Amino acid sequence: DTTLAGDQAFAFIGANAFGHHAGELRASFDQGMWIIQGDTDGDGNADFTLLVTTQNNHQIVAGDFVA
Repeated sequence: DTTLAGDQAFAFIGANAFGHHAGELRASFDQGMWIIQGDTDGDGNADFTLLVTTQNNHQIVAGDFVA
């Protein structure tokens, strides 16, 4: 969350659209690859994107990214 000082955890929202809250992290699956996107400033747009492949069709869940 770039709107606050310090280090904050992401809020995992699954495959939902960003809700205009800073610090949201979403995941979707497309063509054999997970697309992980984060909105760090709450503008509803992805500020970064990670492309992730997993073994054995592992389902991405909040615990994979958020402690």
